[in-house]
Amino acid sequence: MARDLLQIVDKDLTFVKALNDAVSAFLVKDSLQHTPSAPGGGIRRGGRGRWEGYQQLTDVRDNGELSFSLIITWLTIPSNASTLEFANEISGELSSAMLGRLIEFRHRESNVSSFFEVRGPAQYKMNFRLGLLGSKKAIECEFRVPVGPLIRGNPVLMGASATVAFPAKVALPLAVTGKAPALCDMEIDVPTNNVAPPIFAAVGWSKRMAGSPPFGIIEGESINGSNFDGLVASGDATMRGGGYAYKDLAIGTYGQAYFLIQPWLMTPDDFSDDIDVEVYAVLKIPSTAYGLRCAVSTTPTEGAAFGQRYGDLGTRGRPIVAPSSTAQKRITNLGVVKIPCVPVHSRWLMLEFFWNAGSSGLLSVDYLVLLPARRSVSGPTGKVSDATYPRFMPALVGTTKRVLKHDGTGLISIDNGSEMPYPGMGARIELPPGDVDVTVLLASMVPDDPSINDSGLILSHNGTLRARTYPRNYSVRGV
Repeated sequence: MARDLLQIVDKDLTFVKALNDAVSAFLVKDSLQHTPSAPGGGIRRGGRGRWEGYQQLTDVRDNGELSFSLIITWLTIPSNASTLEFANEISGELSSAMLGRLIEFRHRESNVSSFFEVRGPAQYKMNFRLGLLGSKKAIECEFRVPVGPLIRGNPVLMGASATVAFPAKVALPLAVTGKAPALCDMEIDVPTNNVAPPIFAAVGWSKRMAGSPPFGIIEGESINGSNFDGLVASGDATMRGGGYAYKDLAIGTYGQAYFLIQPWLMTPDDFSDDIDVEVYAVLKIPSTAYGLRCAVSTTPTEGAAFGQRYGDLGTRGRPIVAPSSTAQKRITNLGVVKIPCVPVHSRWLMLEFFWNAGSSGLLSVDYLVLLPARRSVSGPTGKVSDATYPRFMPALVGTTKRVLKHDGTGLISIDNGSEMPYPGMGARIELPPGDVDVTVLLASMVPDDPSINDSGLILSHNGTLRARTYPRNYSVRGV
C-alpha cells in the first residue's frame, strides 16, 4: 500500500533521515498540517491627518509551522532505541537550522514533493498512550516545526546557454515554475587559461521583455542624442558592438549623452511604482582627462522641465580615475537611479560628464550595463584590486566554474574537478515565475579601482551560463 513520503534532507536535497519508514516511525494518516505565515510587520509611514492611517512600505513574513504526528515503535522495554531517545534524535535533526535542513513531503497520491525549510528547533509532545502496532509496542509523538514562509518544489535544471561573450543578456531556456519567486543557483563557466580572468562580476535578472527596458546592455552607438562630437562605426578592436560615441575633451568642460529607455516594461519594486536601476558604464578614457566625473539621471522625453531624477550620487556623480599614460577602457559604477514605471511613458537615461579645463583627448562611451538594483548581486566596487580583493575568478589554467548558490554562498572548480567553497555574492538569487532573462557582467578590472595605472579592460570573456531553480509556492501546490 502506498504511503506518504516524509523525510529530512539537507540543502542539496540529499537524504538525512526517514520519518515514515514503516519500520520504527509511522506518519499518522492525514495528520500533517502546514500553517502559512501571517502578514508580518515592516516599515510603516503614518499620515498627517487624523483619519489617514498609515502606509506599510515593506513586508517581512514570519515563519510558518509544519505539524505532524508519528507512531514510534520498539520491540522491548527497556530498549537502547527508546521512544524518547528517538524523538530527541528526530528533534535534533530538525533543529539543525544552520545546516540547512528541509523536510520533504510527498503525498501518497502525488508524484511531486514539497520541501519545507526548517527555521528553528522542533517541539514535540509525547502522548503516553501505549498500544500495539503489529507485534511491536507503539507510542504517539506530535511534532511542531517552524518552517520558512514559502514551500519549495523539486529542483529544475535549466541547461546551459550557448557560448556567449560576457557581458551579455542570456535568455534562460525554460520558464521558471511555481507561483512565488524561485531560488536559483547560477553557474558561470569561463576558460581562464591564465589570460586576465574576470575579477569582478555582477548578475541581474528580470522577466523577459521586448523593447528598450532599463535592463541589459545598451550599446554606445545606440545613443539617441548628445552634444558629443560623433559616432565611430568600427575600426577599434578594443570596442564592443558596432561602434561608440566620442567627445573631444579639449572642447568645453561638459558633455551629455542620452539613451531611450521604456521603464514601464519593467516590474516595479515592491510597495512602489518605481524601480531602482544600477548603471555601469564602460568608457575609453584618455590619460589627459583631468577631474573627470559622470552623473546619471533620467528625464521624460519631453525634457527636464517635466522632472529630472538624478542617481544616488547626486548631480556631481562619480569621480573617474584616468589611466596613467595612454587611453584605456575602464568600467565605472555610476550608482543607482530611481525610475518611475507608471504611467506608461518613455524616458531618457542621461549621462552627464564634467572635466577640468586643459584636458584633451577623446572620451568614448562603449556601452552601458543596467541591472535592477534589488534583483541583482555583485562583487564590491571602488576597491583596490590587490591580494585582499575577493576575485570572481583567479588566474588558473583550464575552465573555471563558479557557482553562485541561492543562499549567498559560492563554489569553485577547475575542469569539472571537485567543487570547493569560494566567496559568493552575499545575497539570495530569486527569479520571478515565467520567462526570465539574466544579464551577466564580467570584467577584468574592479569598477572604480582608485589605483593609478595604465591597465585596460578586456573586451569580453567567452563562457556559458547554467541555472538550477528551486520553484516555490505560497501555500499549497498541485499534485
